Amino acid sequence: MDSVENFKEDIKLVNEFSSTFLDTTRITTQKARITLDNLEKSISEEQTNKSILLTISNSLSETQLLSLTKDTEHLNNQLSEKYNEYVSIIQDNTKYIVEIANTIRIKQVEIQKVLDSIKNIENILDKQNNG
Repeated sequence: MDSVENFKEDIKLVNEFSSTFLDTTRITTQKARITLDNLEKSISEEQTNKSILLTISNSLSETQLLSLTKDTEHLNNQLSEKYNEYVSIIQDNTKYIVEIANTIRIKQVEIQKVLDSIKNIENILDKQNNG
């Protein structure tokens, strides 16, 4: 009987061991793996951030700033020149429009003669085609 009682105690010990030691080990190992995965992701993100920060830092060097200053000044000059050219063309076109409008007003009689002639030609053509 003693051996049955000992066996029951052994089973109880194994069951307790199984439910505490193995489950605790499994759960802790899973948590550790999840934490490691999260740390790997965080490290990767920080490596990307480090690269970005290095690029920003490099852009602040004297050489880079001087180059950027020259480039932006050149672009500014080009924009100013093109804008002035555009404004000048608009002003010229405005003058031409006014001149042409005045010419149309002055030559209204001649223009009307041409339009009357065109109308007569169209009438003749219509009679020819319908007739």
